[in-house]
Amino acid sequence: MDKFIKNFTRQGEGVWMCVRRAEYTSKQGRIEFVPGTTFSPGQLYMGIDVAEMLEAEHRRRLLQRRL
Repeated sequence: MDKFIKNFTRQGEGVWMCVRRAEYTSKQGRIEFVPGTTFSPGQLYMGIDVAEMLEAEHRRRLLQRRL
């Protein structure tokens, strides 16, 4: 997830935009992301809520910095 999240930028509360080509392997297989694609909470892409996945990682990182 560390390398994956670096390909996205947070646009606001829960909204993420892909800024570099990225790949993610899920149970459904390999998923490709292209720059300029925006993901909002509740929006499924290939069966995955990408915004929520990135937001969860973002929160985890914030908590780690506080420790």
